Amino acid sequence: MKKNFCFIIINFFLSNSYAQDYSAYYQHIDSAKYFKRIHNYKLSDSLYALSFRDFRGFPDDYLNAVNVHYKFTHQLNKTYITQGFENGLLLRELYDELRTDSISYSKRELKKLHRKHRVRKSINVYPIARMLLRDAWARMRSKNVEKADSINALKMAKLLSTKPELFNRHKTGYIWSSMLNIIILHSQWKRTESLFNSWKDMVKKGYLDREPLYTLIDRNSLQYGYLFHIDSASNKIIGEENGNLPICPHYIFHSNLGQFYYYRRTINKNLLVPLNPTISTMQLNKLRHYLFLPSIELFLKTNPTLTICTEEEFCSSLPFALTQSK
Repeated sequence: MKKNFCFIIINFFLSNSYAQDYSAYYQHIDSAKYFKRIHNYKLSDSLYALSFRDFRGFPDDYLNAVNVHYKFTHQLNKTYITQGFENGLLLRELYDELRTDSISYSKRELKKLHRKHRVRKSINVYPIARMLLRDAWARMRSKNVEKADSINALKMAKLLSTKPELFNRHKTGYIWSSMLNIIILHSQWKRTESLFNSWKDMVKKGYLDREPLYTLIDRNSLQYGYLFHIDSASNKIIGEENGNLPICPHYIFHSNLGQFYYYRRTINKNLLVPLNPTISTMQLNKLRHYLFLPSIELFLKTNPTLTICTEEEFCSSLPFALTQSK
């Protein structure tokens, strides 16, 4: 059964590698993570190599690839590291990863590679800095958050039409792209619904990471009670205000995607926020695929520490802080 499951994943993902959008990239990466999880490092390494051959990857993916390649060959892959630096990988993050995994390295050599290949912003990112400052200042004081979010939504709408290059990580540099991601995932759906398809197109082109989009969707489900689905006629995402069902009364609503969990210390388990019971598995996966996420089945196989639980089990230790899965 495991062999058949592996074959299906490989066959489906490799057959889509010709695509010129990042849908195939995310499929390769999610598959590589799964094979890393089941300790098939050879296959995982092959999928990372395929991903980086056809696409410019994201820093976290290069870090995972370096880890997998070392487990498979016991050698440090300088190609992955060089490509990582060229696409925003920070030297300190690489150091942390190598130390955590007890991988030996030459600090002098890595510094030299970083100086030669590190990514630099090629445009003025002042508008992003302004929005980030407004966002951080409001949240730090817990004052005028709604006003700050509203202003930033209007600013992003204007920038999408006048300076779309600010939404391109290859132009801003990955650090400033990450700062923009924070502003996006803090957005409320009612203010940014009209911007979502533009952002999705940029994710499809590899200009933006997928994380802020799926975080925005699941966060608005949990916090504001939206129920999301894909409209079959327009192939666009629709958010129904007050369409979601509450759990833990007066605290949060059901999840629409299954990306958030709570670590319950007393039983040492990561409890997945219960999914909306009115959504079928087929509807759930349609929404996940629309947002460039793997099926819920593959996601759970890749993250076996996540525990599906009842609403009563989940709500038995309020209050709690939620964590997002990647």
